[in-house]
Amino acid sequence: MPASDGSHTVEFVVLFNEQADRYKAFPYKLPYKLTFKFKSEDIVKRFGDTKDKGGGSVPIWVKYEHLGVEVQFQGKDWNDAANPIDHLKLFKRTRDQTECSLCLKPLIGSQKISCL
Repeated sequence: MPASDGSHTVEFVVLFNEQADRYKAFPYKLPYKLTFKFKSEDIVKRFGDTKDKGGGSVPIWVKYEHLGVEVQFQGKDWNDAANPIDHLKLFKRTRDQTECSLCLKPLIGSQKISCL
C-alpha cells in the first residue's frame, strides 16, 4: 500500500497452517512461542480473552491489537475448545494493552491484569 511519501509498506503478513486450503504450513518459528498445533483453547490460555473477535456464521477469529496478532480458526463454533488454527495474521501493534486479559476490565497505569 502506498505511503504518503509514495513508498510502499507491508500492512500485514498471513501465515497459513497445513490444513488451510491450497497452502503448506509456514515452516519457521512463529512469534510468541506459538505453534500451529495450538487450538483455540491454547490461544486464550496464552493471550487471554479479547473484545476484538468475530465469526460464528464464518470461521471464528480473535485479534490482539497490543500484540499485532490475529488468529483465525478453522471452525465456526465458539464452544469448540479444540478448534485448530487456520492462519495467523501479523501486523504492526496499533495500541497498548488497555484491558485485562482475564476479565477484560480497563487497566490502570502499567498493570497487565486487573482482576487478581
